[in-house]
Amino acid sequence: MHPYPGVETRGKERYDFMFGSVRGWLTPPHFDDDFERTNAARVLHFLLLIVLVILLATLVFFTLLESHRVRNVLSLMLFTAITLVSLWRLHHGNVYTTGRLYLIVLWIMAMGYSLFNRGILSSYPALVTIIIWLAGIMVRPIYSVFFAIASVASVTVMLFISQDLPGIAAFYPPELYLTHATSNWFVYVAAYMMTATLVLYSARHNAMNLERVIQRDRQLAERNTTLEAEIAERKRVEGELRQSETTFRTLIENAQIGIFILKDAQQAAFLYVNDNLARMLGYTPEEMIHRMSPFDVLDSDYIDDAKERIQGRFAGAPPVGTAPYRVIRKDGSYIDAIVSGMVIDYNGKPALLCTMIDVTAERQAERSRIELEVERNRVEFLRAFMDTMTHDLKTPLSVIGSSLYLIEKATEPAAQQRHLGKISDQVGRLGRMIEDMLTVARLDTVPDLRFDLIRINALVTSACDQFEAQAQHRNVSLSCVLAAETATVRADGDLLNHAIINLIENAINYTPAGGTVTVRTVVENEHVTIEVQDTGIGISEAELQRVFDRFFRARNATAQASGTGLGLAITKRIVDLHNGEISVTSHIGTGSLFKVRLPTAPGAVSTAQAKS
Repeated sequence: MHPYPGVETRGKERYDFMFGSVRGWLTPPHFDDDFERTNAARVLHFLLLIVLVILLATLVFFTLLESHRVRNVLSLMLFTAITLVSLWRLHHGNVYTTGRLYLIVLWIMAMGYSLFNRGILSSYPALVTIIIWLAGIMVRPIYSVFFAIASVASVTVMLFISQDLPGIAAFYPPELYLTHATSNWFVYVAAYMMTATLVLYSARHNAMNLERVIQRDRQLAERNTTLEAEIAERKRVEGELRQSETTFRTLIENAQIGIFILKDAQQAAFLYVNDNLARMLGYTPEEMIHRMSPFDVLDSDYIDDAKERIQGRFAGAPPVGTAPYRVIRKDGSYIDAIVSGMVIDYNGKPALLCTMIDVTAERQAERSRIELEVERNRVEFLRAFMDTMTHDLKTPLSVIGSSLYLIEKATEPAAQQRHLGKISDQVGRLGRMIEDMLTVARLDTVPDLRFDLIRINALVTSACDQFEAQAQHRNVSLSCVLAAETATVRADGDLLNHAIINLIENAINYTPAGGTVTVRTVVENEHVTIEVQDTGIGISEAELQRVFDRFFRARNATAQASGTGLGLAITKRIVDLHNGEISVTSHIGTGSLFKVRLPTAPGAVSTAQAKS
């Protein structure tokens, strides 16, 4: 800071007053909005400075000479004043007006000097060529044409009047003057026209170049604007992506499910695991990433399925929902999990994004619920079993008790024999009930089946023979229609015979007198079908779905015949153990058709005579 405040400021103002204006006059004016005007101002500025320096130097030189002419000094001073005024006007923004006026003054002076110095025979008209050229630069190209035409007219006038100028006749006789004057006239006219033509051509060429430059600048400006907009948009998108990535990573890291990314279908290495998955399996993320794969933590029974699913995802197979897996933790314990995945782009390469949810607690709760339901069903079954057995056992025991009482009271042998027959029937009924209960108990476990080659036609014929007497007693027509081909199956003969007997006995028991029961065998497509059809009371459509349930008896069956409700359940269980199928179709009042379909033993079908 200056020690005396204000002195520095005053000195600067004095300096600006003395030298600031000089520096401004020496600096060419500049116009930001007009390149052509700035260029013309710059040329005119330097021209005026050069002329001013030459004029000042000439003025000083003439002043120092003792033999100078006052006329010359005054002319130089006038021209200097004109130059200074032009420079002043130029710095006030009057570019083209100043240029036009200054060039007109130069042109008048050049032509005046030519006129007073031998006219067309002098060299001053040649200076007009420079004026024509400067007019195209400092003003407009059209002014070059204007000065060229004016110059041609001037030298043409001088061609005719120069011969009468003082001193011309002494140096140039008429014939010599005409030759030199005409030659100079052609030279000057050619120079003027060529200069104007070159100025116009250059101006047009420059205008075209300038237009191209302006067009290019405009295109560059538009491109820059577009690029700036694209850059701004890209920055905005990148910012949103970074924000989304941060949000996504935060969600993944804090998610309550396991999330991991797999490398490819061959290696399936972990590219990423979140903290929750690592905690779920008892590892740290560093122990798993790039060092382990899902196959290292899966139970061996699930590895093949996992490989197939991973390869399918990378091959473009559509997702099929979640898949259950059993996963081994680091401490050797197991968890139940469900996993789903989808292919994503990870660092420019395809990868598999997967989620794992620990459902161990849910599965345990489900197992507990199922076990509880099974236990409840077991209790219900035992209760129903006891109720049914109590009722079914009381009936034959009551009959037996009353028959024994009547035997004691009876005196005739025929009456005693009749009561003994009733006792025998009820004892047989009790035996069948006990046999059914024992059969159910044995079939509920995994029975030790004794498989042999059984000829179906023979087995069906034997079963029909057992019920011929019972059918005749009930006045029911029993017929057996066997297939022409004799089919052989691998089966437990006793159990399969039990199943067929149950179907035939039910058909006879629930068919009223005068009805028919038909037993058929049909061989087709490596299977044999046993059909038992009756014209009995039938089963309602609502009850068909429960006909193979234990202890179930149709409403219309309880009044028709006694039973435990276990026969058809036993039959279905036996058929299931032989990889067969059993079905029923029935209508109330028209009868029922039961079909048992069993696979035949390979190469065990032969042709035989059908038996009816």
